[in-house]
Amino acid sequence: MLLAQARHSEQRAALLGFALGFLPLVSWLGAGLAATWALRRGVLQAQWAMAGILAPGVILAWQGDPSSLIGGVALLVLVQVLRAQADWGRVLQVLVVLGALATFALEALFSTQLAQMVEITRQAVSGFAGELMAQLPEADLNAALTHLVVGSLSMATLGWSLMALVVARWYQSRIWNPGGFKNEILSIRLSPLFAMALVAVVIAGGALGSEAGRFVPILLLPLVASGLSVVHGLLARANAPTPAHVAPYVLGVVLLSFVVPLLLVVAVADSFLNFRKLPASSNHEES
Repeated sequence: MLLAQARHSEQRAALLGFALGFLPLVSWLGAGLAATWALRRGVLQAQWAMAGILAPGVILAWQGDPSSLIGGVALLVLVQVLRAQADWGRVLQVLVVLGALATFALEALFSTQLAQMVEITRQAVSGFAGELMAQLPEADLNAALTHLVVGSLSMATLGWSLMALVVARWYQSRIWNPGGFKNEILSIRLSPLFAMALVAVVIAGGALGSEAGRFVPILLLPLVASGLSVVHGLLARANAPTPAHVAPYVLGVVLLSFVVPLLLVVAVADSFLNFRKLPASSNHEES
């Protein structure tokens, strides 16, 4: 029913995006369905869709939560990039730039709530890093926690935008442009230069001091997205059942500190080797 409403009318898709925009767990889905029309027509030509994506963010920003508004703006930029380039690698490059800008926007717009969020983070971190925190001067600790909170907010906001873009492209491929979506998602691959630049900054994060917490989470998004694409691509190539495709996410919840670094390594290695293009193993059966 929801998909049918979004398919037949841009106004209905915008209304659906507006209604779901106030529900935290599914707001990205509503934004993605509305963004389908922006992906089809172009952002400036899809005013209803643009309004359906941005209006909830404006209202929530007025109530003190600007993350939806920033995510909506980022989504529209990514839509235009994908529409113009048809290249998910370029989308992920732009995502990093938007993420860096989002850190400053979120810090400015969340200024009144940031102190409270930092205090909540302090209490949570003190449970397993209390001794380390006690060794840091109060000013340095506050700066580090502030960067960590801002970086986490930026990663969540841009992750929201990326998921909405995936929904928009998926739905577009179903109703107007049949086919192509699966191959696009399963062939996402970073350029070697871009992948190495991301890794270099992540590894050098320690040299940046507390400011690393602001930018490193954003840099992880393209690497994780590319790593997941490789995993799903190889599973699809092996005709693995559906549960196998769900396994990386289940393992990610249970073994986050292991799965994320593994995805980073896979993404960087794939940027050089392109695992999905390597010859498949065969049994050398004679016909």
